[in-house]
Parts: sequence; structure tokens; C-alpha cells
Amino acid sequence: MLVVFRYLWLTTAFSLWICVLSADNSSSENEGPKCKTIFTFGYGYRQFFHMSQSSLHPASGDLLFMKFSVKARSDAHILLSPSPSPEDLEPVYEIVLGAGKNTFSDIRRRRRAATKTSAYTKDILSGTEQREFWVRMNHQGMISVGHEGEDLPFMEWQDPDPLLILYFSIYQRYIVWH
Repeated sequence: MLVVFRYLWLTTAFSLWICVLSADNSSSENEGPKCKTIFTFGYGYRQFFHMSQSSLHPASGDLLFMKFSVKARSDAHILLSPSPSPEDLEPVYEIVLGAGKNTFSDIRRRRRAATKTSAYTKDILSGTEQREFWVRMNHQGMISVGHEGEDLPFMEWQDPDPLLILYFSIYQRYIVWH
């Protein structure tokens, strides 16, 4: 029975690794990137984390910058929110990587709402290896999502009425986040 319990726990426990870097996406020798692994479990956004000041106001002048890696077969969800526990209809940004059986990615203005933009991203995620990404938002409300190591985003959308993002959350049913 203990083996079954461990197996169930491993399939529902997830982690997210967030690094905050300087404006040029590097870090000084003395400081290094500020990274941590976050564990979560289950379906839905259960745990919200306050964004650090360095990711909310990076030296680049952007409003927000974060990088992360994901190990999942599909449907990695990132929620960016003004509040620590938003209601279902409250405005938030929901970024979904590898939706539709790992064939496309979306940016939404509310949870499970109509897509604001979508990009064809076949096999963007992997169930066997970590894939690194970044999310950036500027003062004009442009939300950009890209692959780590690439300057150009593979998906972006400009919100005409940008939200002030202070919190984030993640979820996916069978995933490892770093």
C-alpha cells in the first residue's frame, strides 16, 4: 500500500523553478540569479506566490520578467494576478503552454476565458526533459512569452488596459516545474 501511495503522490506533486535575473538576463558574480523551486499539487490554482521586487521592476524597465522551466507532456498553466486569490471572473493573465495535446499555446485575459492570442507550438513541452521559458510584460501592456536563450518571443499580446501583476500561480495535472 505504501508503494501505491508514493506513486499517487509523485503523479500529483509538481514543482516550479523560478529565477529572477537582471535586465540583460544575466546576473552578477556576487549576486547570482535568485531561484527557488515551488511545489504544488492537484488540479487548479491552489497556491499563489507574491512576485519579488526584482521580478516586478527589473532593471530593463519592464513591469515584469520571470523565467522558468517545465517538464510536462502538455497544458502547463501560469496565472499572473493582481490579487493573491482571484475570483473566477476577476481579470488575470493566464498563459497556457502546450494546449491541445501539445500543439498550441495561448494568452488569456481571464481564467478559462476566450483566447487573446494563440500560437502554433507543436511539441513545445516534453514529458522527459525540462524546457526553459520566459515571460515579460512591459509598461505598455505587451505580454511576451519566449524560449530561454532566444530574444524573440514565440507569442505576445498587448493588453490595452494592463493589469498590475503582484502574484503568480501554476498548475498542470502531470508536470514537473523548475
